[in-house]
Amino acid sequence: MVMTMRLCSRCLTFTLIVSACGGDGGAGRTATVTDSAGVEIVTSAEPVWRTGNAWTVDPAPVVSIGTFEGEPEYELYQVRGATRLADGTIAVLNSGSFELRFYDESGEFIRSVGAEGEGPGEFRGSSRLFNHHDSLLVWDFRLNRLSVLAPTGEFVRSFSLSASGRSQNASELVGGALLTTSSTVVYTPSSEGGIHRDTSDYLMVSLDGDSLSSLGRFPDAESFVRLSGGGMAVTGLVLGRTTRQASFGDQLFVGTNQSYAIDVYDPDGRLVRSIRRDVPPVSVTDEMFTAEVEQRLAAISARFKGIMEPVYEVMPKVDALPFYAALETDAEGNLWVRNYSMASEPANGWSVFDRRGIWLGDVTLPVGLTVYEIGSDYVLGSWQDEIEVEHVRIHALERHAK
Repeated sequence: MVMTMRLCSRCLTFTLIVSACGGDGGAGRTATVTDSAGVEIVTSAEPVWRTGNAWTVDPAPVVSIGTFEGEPEYELYQVRGATRLADGTIAVLNSGSFELRFYDESGEFIRSVGAEGEGPGEFRGSSRLFNHHDSLLVWDFRLNRLSVLAPTGEFVRSFSLSASGRSQNASELVGGALLTTSSTVVYTPSSEGGIHRDTSDYLMVSLDGDSLSSLGRFPDAESFVRLSGGGMAVTGLVLGRTTRQASFGDQLFVGTNQSYAIDVYDPDGRLVRSIRRDVPPVSVTDEMFTAEVEQRLAAISARFKGIMEPVYEVMPKVDALPFYAALETDAEGNLWVRNYSMASEPANGWSVFDRRGIWLGDVTLPVGLTVYEIGSDYVLGSWQDEIEVEHVRIHALERHAK
């Protein structure tokens, strides 16, 4: 590694040139780190990994849970999360049966807890599962409630989130607190039509339900507001930008898709680093827009298709594609960024950045895998087969030398 340093009146800039020998001739890889007013800006132009030392994920699962016909505890429906506990137990949030199910490290069923209802340990609309040192946290969006369960599934406590009288959404665990987001805009008949990108309040809440602090407002997903006959319809903008979050320890990663940049915040909401790549925007053609709309219409029922077709006919086309589609962190603190892909394309390419924010390279995951957790040597997620039967799978991750 060669480091050069340049001083200027406003900032201190380090240029890191990471070189390695490999099958492609041994060309250098470069990342620029700029420290300005206490904020690190890390910009990668090329990956560090060389031919033969990129990380790989085995496309064949080492564990697969799920069946089309068989014992009911292996029939999965509306899986909304999964995690592996320290002893190898796999916890699966099977929202369709209002259960949290437990399987051993080989995928054999152990037990299930939960039922439909509003009492302790019951669920109405469970949508997220968090693992906090093997305590299991289940977010229920219909009840606006977080339930805390022991590693074996016993109910411990629960609390509701009702700041400012608005419903909130549990997003990430940041250190020992829960990040919640809440929309700050309410549409009225006087709202203007067209493309809107509203904001959400980011609030940190302790795991006993007490509010800790506000991190401020961040951009939300882009939407399209259509005014017609004195009424209005609000729908997600086709190929629109969406803000994504991830966390590791007490750091929060937020990407707004304004550019290829992911900002890193400390628990007090202070920006400490910005992770970037030199990626030009991809222009959206009429053909791309039409293809995306057709994919969306094909995935909904005839009833809703009749509602959405007039909306899509007048929806404006965005200028460029979003830069990424999802953020995750692994057990080592690396940031994984899923590259954006249209609905007709496989969504399985991920770029990996180390804890310094330097782009290591890209990893291909199994097509169709929704990632819930990335460990030191595995990737855990859900997957649907060709007849849409749900499975929870673990795939082996091999980390080659950098």
